[in-house]
Amino acid sequence: MQAVDAVREEADSPVAAVVYQGGPVEVDRVVPASGNLAVRGKQFWLGPAHAGVTVTFWADWDVIHLSIAGARVKTVRSHLSTTDLAALAATGGRPAGPSPLPPAQHWNSIAPSPREVWSPWVPTGCSPQRSSLVGASASASKTPH
Repeated sequence: MQAVDAVREEADSPVAAVVYQGGPVEVDRVVPASGNLAVRGKQFWLGPAHAGVTVTFWADWDVIHLSIAGARVKTVRSHLSTTDLAALAATGGRPAGPSPLPPAQHWNSIAPSPREVWSPWVPTGCSPQRSSLVGASASASKTPH
């Protein structure tokens, strides 16, 4: 009976608020029967098949990642402000680790080297004359001699 009372006490005690220090926040939410989960005024459709499943939200100012059992299932642009992130931290959130996705590459890291010549025209290896010759030879082989 004492174990039951101890569990009941833990369930009744409020969640310790985390003081928001900036940066991304993680928060867990359980998907309702409708499959439509709302966080800070935005709805996230996961479907009734996920009802009762715990979803982890990794959120910052740019993106929100939704993960189930450590597997990322959805990524959307963030609508959250610093105030929203602080509110999530204060209502059961925790400081988040690194993003589930690697950071996007910047254009400079994928630009051609100065020795490469860049052109918007990509050669296809097929000119109109060549394609008409290919078509002519194909039709010529079909006609009886």
